[in-house]
Amino acid sequence: MIYDIAYEERTKKRLLSSRFITTNGCWLWTGSVLKTGYGTMSFKNEDWRVHRLSFALFRPSEFQKNLNVNHKKECSSRRCFNPEHLYSGTQLENVKDCVEEGHHFNDSKVSCPRNHLYTEENTYINVRGARECKICRALAGSFRYLTGKYAARSKH
Repeated sequence: MIYDIAYEERTKKRLLSSRFITTNGCWLWTGSVLKTGYGTMSFKNEDWRVHRLSFALFRPSEFQKNLNVNHKKECSSRRCFNPEHLYSGTQLENVKDCVEEGHHFNDSKVSCPRNHLYTEENTYINVRGARECKICRALAGSFRYLTGKYAARSKH
């Protein structure tokens, strides 16, 4: 099936007719929404998240299929598809933004999986920006040492 400019223009109009504009300029999708909170619609016989589709149509020179379309820090609504509130970036940038803005799903967790509290003294931020429990890190190191896995690794 051949898609032309007219098809893309009709899709843009469809996007624009299915939005609610907030006071801070967010274009909130009023159509179908996934359980994750992202809007969704069909384009070129594929299901698209609306914010990705909006970015691809309204800012095609910046859209890269292999990268995420992330919401800028000042925009925290997954339903927003205003291309001015979006940027093309990596998953790591997206996670860092979520952590910095306090929107990451792990932010509400007050303890590690082994129930050690995430306190300032007991929390380590790894190179990916994720929290780790210092007690568990120390125990993991001791376990490797005690079981000989550390020694076995150092021989190779």
